[in-house]
Amino acid sequence: MSINKVILVGNLTQPPEIKPTSKGGVVALLNLATNESWTDKQTGEKQERSEYHRVTCFNKVAEIVQKLSLGTGSQLYVEGQLTHRDYLDKSGVKKYVTEVKLSGFGSTIQVLSAKNPEPQNNSSAYEKNPEPQNNSSAYEHLDVAPQKIPPVELDKEFEDDIPF
Repeated sequence: MSINKVILVGNLTQPPEIKPTSKGGVVALLNLATNESWTDKQTGEKQERSEYHRVTCFNKVAEIVQKLSLGTGSQLYVEGQLTHRDYLDKSGVKKYVTEVKLSGFGSTIQVLSAKNPEPQNNSSAYEKNPEPQNNSSAYEHLDVAPQKIPPVELDKEFEDDIPF
């Protein structure tokens, strides 16, 4: 038995980037920062370090992210799988990427505190097709208490995909 599960709680460093797929769906790209702080035992000084994580959301998870009103600073809880891939950049140099993949079974995304997205100058599918917001949405305003924001869990929807 093997398990590949990543759980992160962090803040978006920029609004989600939504890109169309060749099959008519969408992919959501998130940049999430996590912070660690400690006191140095030798100097007694407080230390802090940030780690940056690329989170890639596919299928239903990406559609959900597209509907959320998330901006820089939004705090998220995500569960997914750690993946590694490589690609050739424009100059033909091989690049390596480690990312957290959210694509269905075992994937969860929960908004702990939302920040409304800032207007952006660059064009993206996120800007061109924003979903209309309903005032009763639990995800819309900053004044929604985090405990009232339900997690988006996709396990039940993908039970048939279990290979055993």
